Amino acid sequence: MKFNDNTPLKLKTMTPVFIGDGGTLKPLSYVLEGKMIRVLDEEAFFNRLSETEKERYYKWLDPILTDIADTKQKIIAAGKDLELRTQLQRQRRELESKLSIKDFLTNVLRVPKDFAAECQAYAVSFRTAPERDGFRTHIKDTTNCPYIPGSELKGALRTALLHALMKTDEKNYATFEKQLKGYRNDLQSKLPLGEKIRRLRRMNDELEDKLIRGKDKKGNTDAKYDFLRFLQVSDSNSLSTSSLCVEMAQSQGTGRYTRQWLETMAEGTELTATIAFGDPTLILEKLNLQHLESWLSKDKILEACYLRSQDILEEEIKYFASDSEIKNLIEELQEHNQPHSPLLRLGQGQGFLGTTINLLVKHKDPELFDAAIREGVSLQRRWKTQKNHFPKTRRVIIENHKVPIGLLGWIKFIS
Repeated sequence: MKFNDNTPLKLKTMTPVFIGDGGTLKPLSYVLEGKMIRVLDEEAFFNRLSETEKERYYKWLDPILTDIADTKQKIIAAGKDLELRTQLQRQRRELESKLSIKDFLTNVLRVPKDFAAECQAYAVSFRTAPERDGFRTHIKDTTNCPYIPGSELKGALRTALLHALMKTDEKNYATFEKQLKGYRNDLQSKLPLGEKIRRLRRMNDELEDKLIRGKDKKGNTDAKYDFLRFLQVSDSNSLSTSSLCVEMAQSQGTGRYTRQWLETMAEGTELTATIAFGDPTLILEKLNLQHLESWLSKDKILEACYLRSQDILEEEIKYFASDSEIKNLIEELQEHNQPHSPLLRLGQGQGFLGTTINLLVKHKDPELFDAAIREGVSLQRRWKTQKNHFPKTRRVIIENHKVPIGLLGWIKFIS
């Protein structure tokens, strides 16, 4: 397919953004110095050690790892003995807390303070120091430079487009509403549990089939005839690690322990990516998607982002009505959300309403949202949710282990 010239997208993070690469760094891989985390380059680290120092390292490390492995086996053997399992879990955590490379360098090798700096892969700042569980790492290129993947941007644009198509066209919303009412009936039927869950998972694909997928010669919809194939989004440019900051995040609205340390792209970071649109002249007609042609422009895609962010922020300000710090932040974000320079939410911290297309239903028909979506998700995740109180949690950034100070994931398209 022929695409037009790439159009620049200028982006700015309005809050910290975390797009994980699936990895976690533990204290065995980094050293805290002042307000910086020095992540060790493993090869450089071992090259700095003499043979005697390497022996001392393994002599220090092996007994701790052996004790941790033995304790894990004891936890398994404890079975349903909750008291014993709790005691053993505490022992395991105490042993894992000894796996600190800083302790080894300071107390065993007694090396100079600049040792870690001379064999680091990169350094990252933090607001609240990570504990024994370490921190989850942001996606980076091969030179440890962070960026935003084009797939992450395109996925968020896709969700925004679906939201906008339903918000601006009652026929599209009616299609989704019909699906949900059918699923509500399924939930109340005698269908097997597994089938009810499978039908919930299929709903999103079925809606996309109807709204943004064309048909082949036999009249069948297929993902390869997806409207978003006419849209290409590049990865952003890579940035230096000075744009990163480790933040402590926690879920509000639950008594469970949910703290995580995340290596985020810091607020105020500016990036660039590109967007390109395919030539729709013949393809749209063949796929019977002519009605979507007007959305093949940067302005219309940005409009979709604006509409979706507007609805998300309205929902969030209700949730945080009693938290003045977060409420003020949301009001500032609302001011920044403009039709030609909108906001978009990416990565972790979006929550259920941020990563699905169900928010419009919650606004238009709370009863249907409750009876179909909340009940369906409760069934799928096998936990009890409360009527008129779903989703009940929100991920926020915490300072000093207790004070909520921010949200995750908001970026702005700079006009």
